[in-house]
Amino acid sequence: MAFVRVRKIKGRQYRYREERWREGGKVRSRSTCLGAVDGEQPEGILRRIFPKTYGIDWAEIERQELERIRWRVRAKQPFLARCTMRMALRWDRLRRYPLKRS
Repeated sequence: MAFVRVRKIKGRQYRYREERWREGGKVRSRSTCLGAVDGEQPEGILRRIFPKTYGIDWAEIERQELERIRWRVRAKQPFLARCTMRMALRWDRLRRYPLKRS
């Protein structure tokens, strides 16, 4: 026997399809969510992880942050070039830690 039941979860109402049947003298059941009662589509995993943005434009924030990173890299390049010219340094061959002598 199948029927539709409305459940209230965290203040919101959801429709569930309930199925019940007998199997070996015991009653078995299965519930399947049909979505919110107000007609909204079921939320995907990303919307559950990242809730409403409340007007925040995440694409614009990401663009600004990438521009800041690019600006920092461009600002360091002249300094590294001057050091290389003055001290004949090769940045690709520098080590963070000195080699251990045995």
